[in-house]
Amino acid sequence: MTLSQNAKIGLVVFVVFDALLAIALVSLYLARSERELLTELREIGVTVYPQPMQLSEFQLTDQFGNPFTEENLNGYWSILFLGYTNCPDICPLTMAELKQFYQRLDDPEIKDDLRIVLVSVDAERDTPEAMANYVNSFNREFIGLSGDYDSISKLASQVFVAHSVVGQMPDRSEHADGVDRGYLIEHSSHLSIFNEAGQLQAIVRQPIRDRDLLTAYRLLRGRW
Repeated sequence: MTLSQNAKIGLVVFVVFDALLAIALVSLYLARSERELLTELREIGVTVYPQPMQLSEFQLTDQFGNPFTEENLNGYWSILFLGYTNCPDICPLTMAELKQFYQRLDDPEIKDDLRIVLVSVDAERDTPEAMANYVNSFNREFIGLSGDYDSISKLASQVFVAHSVVGQMPDRSEHADGVDRGYLIEHSSHLSIFNEAGQLQAIVRQPIRDRDLLTAYRLLRGRW
């Protein structure tokens, strides 16, 4: 059977319309799936940034004495927590949850390129050696970063972490070992999740629970 010119045009229009309808339906499905995903993440304390944020330059020192900059975040997914080794409560609790999360993460495809990083907000006491002892007590794969106050603050402000000494920091000359261990530091305690491009992808609010973090990380890796 030979189709007329009008029939051929009609057939082409139908096929094009059908294809556009299919694309629209897929787009609606994906939009709905993404909304459902974001809702699920919010319910466990995770906020995903619509546009991941690139960090500006910073330089800290890892527990081995090597420089660590924003470039060291490239090529890995990273979970950053800003705390300090003399923290009496929220820091060891959070680090313990990170330890449990890391141990439970049994998929090498999303574990081998993951870094857990503790950034100290205590420029006075947290030397690279102190950071090494602290992070190693949780997991020897974890990274501990320290630096001077300005360098720490430069990174902290980019991940929306506020930090301040509670009360007056005593004169270090008053102490035989040159270090005062009495003061505390108030600080924001959320986690910052960076994607493999070194961009801030999401934050995880307290309370941190290893099972929720495991769910969140798997969802993020599966979607972005």
